[in-house]
Amino acid sequence: EEPFCLDQSAVTPLSEAGAVRELRRGLAAGDWTWLPVYPLGHAQIEGHLPFSLDNVLLAIALFVLLEVVKVAVFAVLDACLTGKKDEKLKLNTCRFKTVVYFTSFHLLSTIYNLWHAPEPSLAFLQPALPGHLRVYYLVQIAYTVQSFKNLEKMADVMSAHHLITFLVLLSSWRFGFVRIGQQVLWLHDSTDVFIDVIRIGSAVGSDAVTYLGAAGGALMWPWLRIYAFSSNVLVPILRNTEMHEVYGRVGVPFNDIRKGFHLYLVCLVGILVLNVYWWIMLVVRILKEVQGGKVGEEKAKAKQKKGTARRARSRSRSRSRSKAKKS
Repeated sequence: EEPFCLDQSAVTPLSEAGAVRELRRGLAAGDWTWLPVYPLGHAQIEGHLPFSLDNVLLAIALFVLLEVVKVAVFAVLDACLTGKKDEKLKLNTCRFKTVVYFTSFHLLSTIYNLWHAPEPSLAFLQPALPGHLRVYYLVQIAYTVQSFKNLEKMADVMSAHHLITFLVLLSSWRFGFVRIGQQVLWLHDSTDVFIDVIRIGSAVGSDAVTYLGAAGGALMWPWLRIYAFSSNVLVPILRNTEMHEVYGRVGVPFNDIRKGFHLYLVCLVGILVLNVYWWIMLVVRILKEVQGGKVGEEKAKAKQKKGTARRARSRSRSRSRSKAKKS
């Protein structure tokens, strides 16, 4: 039997026998509660120590870097917009700068996931995380923490969405579902780009840009955030049997296995419910805009007809008066 690798610097590959042995040891010691004793997770990633000093320091450094980048983006935009009046541009400068920063992040995240396509894996034993995936995931955690600064300005539903997303990120990192977490991030960031376009259109006062973002969001949201999220994330987790078989050999009671899974699944289902809610709100808003435009057009046509009728009546009256005078 190959030894189970817990040391991040070790090169010895994971073995199912070694992992099972460590799980049995933890269960016998009474360490099993909602999930195996740290650093073991429901899935075992080779050399993955979620809260090691290296990972914690890297996450803090990335958070500081994001703050510096945000300040730099705001400074560049301030310099570009200096001397330009918001009234003429119909530009909400403060909102515009914030949206540009968020849009840039979502675009870069989408490009990364297109370059390094997510490979969601629920295998009990998984290879070590590539260095770029480790950095990407910690950047996402740092970015989510950074967005907490705006929670007081957000609606209750948006605040709940950010908190649940943060729980999914942390639980994926701890449980060994990092590759599943990458899939969730890709599906969300790629659709957030369209919502950012709506916000940019609102900030610069452009209806055309706003409608473009709304149309793209209404089409892509149900495909990626509802259908793909359900079929590529939730359904595979619910159908997964490999982990249950392994834990059955370890001797872990099935109810104890489900505790950790339920914690993760509840967060994922919460995100799915919020995705459906946001999509309905987006469609309702689009329908209101369309109906409002139609009502406005009908009112304008009715006004025009009334004006034409009034002018016609006044002309007929003036003609009749002129005829009376002549007679």
